[in-house]
Order: sequence, then structure tokens, then C-alpha cells
Amino acid sequence: MYKASFRCSTPEGEKLFTDFNANINQVLPHDHGYDAFIHMLDDARTSNGAKSGDITWPDQRTFNALITPIEDGGQVVILHDVTRFKDLEQVKNEFIATASHDLKNPITTIAGFSTLLEQAGPLNAQQKDFVSRIQSATHNMAELVQNMMSLAQMDLDATQKHEAIEMQSLLAEIANEFIPQAKIKNQKLSFSPLEKSAAISGDPLQLRQLMRNLLGNALKYTPNDGAITFKAEASDSQLLVEVQDTGCGIPAADLPFIFNRFYRVRGGRNNEVEGNGLGLAIVKSIVEHHGGQVNVESEIDKGTRFTLLLPLSRLES
Repeated sequence: MYKASFRCSTPEGEKLFTDFNANINQVLPHDHGYDAFIHMLDDARTSNGAKSGDITWPDQRTFNALITPIEDGGQVVILHDVTRFKDLEQVKNEFIATASHDLKNPITTIAGFSTLLEQAGPLNAQQKDFVSRIQSATHNMAELVQNMMSLAQMDLDATQKHEAIEMQSLLAEIANEFIPQAKIKNQKLSFSPLEKSAAISGDPLQLRQLMRNLLGNALKYTPNDGAITFKAEASDSQLLVEVQDTGCGIPAADLPFIFNRFYRVRGGRNNEVEGNGLGLAIVKSIVEHHGGQVNVESEIDKGTRFTLLLPLSRLES
């Protein structure tokens, strides 16, 4: 096994190792809280390439590590202390989660009383229009708050579960949920189910939200009489899910940013669709929490295809 030893270029560097005698060329000890660091060093050495990432030190500081190989076979390591930024990010996520939760009650109250107005007495056409606008605004606010809370909880790892989820039935359930919505717009929703059982280790609520966000977007951005294709295939190690539509498409200049939070594509028919720019950010976050990846291809006025790759926990015939 590769043993990582170190040379510190400054006295400050030697102070990083305070729980044992940090002598030059001494091997970093295992089981002292440096295992993640040693593993990153080992990966960089094996691949003979640069590696970077966040690591937690034994004293609970967080460092952003950049490891670069050098010609004589050694490695140069730069550690940037990002503890303060991580702490601020934690506080931010906790604030968003708390604020979002507290906003749900007044929004629900507004929505509830707006539906009761007609029961208090007959409304004229203008009053009905006002009530409809209130209900639409509260629906959009409730969706925004729920999305913000979902992202904050995922950032905090507050809701992550790990259980075996049978994807054959889950995908069929989501497809059946959206078929009536597609019929309202006279859209054709084609579903190609898995031919055999396949399970993913993860959170069933998050995976349902992932599929709903992708199919919901496909229906929203596809005009009446359009078509949406929803299909899945399983190999020995991963699940492939594709959602393709014949919608308005995404400009090439926008594609690198569509998974950013609050980013919305502007122009054309995109301006006619209401949204808060969090749906695809949630998709990416859920996929990454489950060890997968998401890709997108799109062409203006021809449609968009999202492709998910998720690792399987087991595969049954």
C-alpha cells in the first residue's frame, strides 16, 4: 500500500499536524482523521493526475485540497482553509430551510380562505378574476417555498434515506400520474417501461420528485398536440432514464446554466411558462445525491432530451 509522507514548506504547514510529531518524511498515520486526505493522495498518485476536493481535518476544519504530481514522483499539495465559508453555507441552508417551513402556513391560509370566498356570497366576474389571481399566486409561492425547502434539506443531508427502491413500479407510477395531464393538452405521452426488475439504493420521495420534475417540465414546455417520450433501460450496473419532448427547446447559450438555481431560459415560448428556476437544480441535486449523472441535449423548436444515469444496487430478472 502506498504510504504518504510529507515535507512542509513553512512552519505553518507543520502546524497542521498537531496530534503527532510531524517530522520530515514521516508517514501520515491511519486512524488519526487523515484517511480521506491519504485516500486523495493515493488517487492522485495512481492516476498520475491532479486531484481536488474538500476534506475534513481531525480538528473539524475544512480544507479545499489541490494535489498536483511533480516530475520526480512526488506531489505538491495546496490546502486552502474554507471552514468559515462552509460554516456560513451551513447557516444559510439552515435559515432557508427554517424560513421556507415557516412560510408554508400563511401561504396555505391564504389559499384556503380564497377558496371559501364564493361560499360567503356570490361573486361578480371581476371578483372571480381577482380570486383566480390570488389562487394562482399562492400556488406559485407554495411551489417556490417547497422547492427552496427541498434544496436546503438536500444541502443539509437532512432527508436523505437509503433503502432499496424498485424502479420498475416507481417509473410506471409516475408515468400513469402524468397521462391525464398530457391528455388535457392533447399531448401524446409514450412510456417504455423496464423489461426487468431493477433497484436503486436511495430516497423514494426524492426519486419521485426527480421524475416528476423532468416529466412536468416536458409537459409545460411542449405545446398542445406535442409528444413526450419517457423510457427506461437497465444494464448490469446502471439505470438509464430518458425524457424527450417536442417542445420549444433550449438555446445552446443557455444549456450550460440550466441546472443553476433560479436560472430561467428567456425568450420565445419560454416566457409564456411560469416557473421559479429551481426544478432542474433539484433534479441535479437529487441525481448527484444518488451517485448518478444527468445530461441534456436540445434544439430550438425541435425539443429537448434529458438523460439520467443512476447506479443500481441490485438487478433481478
